[in-house]
Amino acid sequence: MSGTNRTPSSGQGRPVVAVLGTGTMGEAMARNIAAAGVGLRAWNRNRAAAEPLADTGAAVCNTPAEACHGADIVLTALANEKVVADVMDQARDGLGGHTVWVQTCTVSPDGSRRLAEQATRLNVAYVEAPLLRTKEPAVACTLTILAASPQQEAREAVRPVLEAVGTRTVWLDEVGQPSSLKLAYNAWVLTTVEGIAESPTLAGTLGVDPRLVIAVIDDSGLNSPYVQSKGPKMIDDDLDTPLLPPRNGGQGRQPDHRHRPRRRPAPGHRGSRTRTPPPRGRRRARPRGRRRDLPHVPPGHILTGPSNRERRGRNDDPCRHRCRTFEHGATS
Repeated sequence: MSGTNRTPSSGQGRPVVAVLGTGTMGEAMARNIAAAGVGLRAWNRNRAAAEPLADTGAAVCNTPAEACHGADIVLTALANEKVVADVMDQARDGLGGHTVWVQTCTVSPDGSRRLAEQATRLNVAYVEAPLLRTKEPAVACTLTILAASPQQEAREAVRPVLEAVGTRTVWLDEVGQPSSLKLAYNAWVLTTVEGIAESPTLAGTLGVDPRLVIAVIDDSGLNSPYVQSKGPKMIDDDLDTPLLPPRNGGQGRQPDHRHRPRRRPAPGHRGSRTRTPPPRGRRRARPRGRRRDLPHVPPGHILTGPSNRERRGRNDDPCRHRCRTFEHGATS
């Protein structure tokens, strides 16, 4: 690890930045970049999501290549590795030989190395820069950035941008290490969230006020702002948090559940098309007694449906059945 960067920018030679992807994190970072006096160009697959950035003086563009044209730095804030790779291929015609690509999307360490190889093919410098924390710090410009780049000059070029969106940049030595560090950080976050959820629940089950757990943690060395902010909400089942802070008295951008993908049920689960077969050597249990929706059939007979002739001729009794007997080879 090379250490942290907290040195303020000199304010000279401000670059032009193209932000590709203006979702929750991308829009917040774009606004902070514009507020820092950096030239801003923006693109989003759904142009309507990028239009509000025009109020900051940003140029809202129709294609990734148009957004990258004339930009010194390209910042991607997209969904996943595949989307990032596809969008950067679309931006190829707008990239210049001096362009630096700042990749903030959370991907696997191997995925980040693949994107670095793509940057080499595109003839641009590459800075891996996954983000720690979420929307509120992004809006407040207090993100922590984990960064690495094989080009030393790229580190200096992106400093004004990283300082515009966060308060701390942790530089690591090799591409892939920032993504690895974020995976370790996320494991700690999940452990913390589970602890906040389980401990008050256990206290309530044992007849103790769950809020006392949060109060006790507050006076211990294990306290954190996350515990104090999320713990009471978990106890109150207050999970209706807007994706973006309210604007002009509104409720902010709420999650859209209409396009949430349906989870495929596990094999054998009710609603699954794949049924788990019974263990070998164990017969499937059969219900006892005859089915009540079928008529009684005397011994020596089998139950069949009506013949085609009967179906064509008489439709007054759809439940009519015929019985055939095999006594002496005759049918009736």
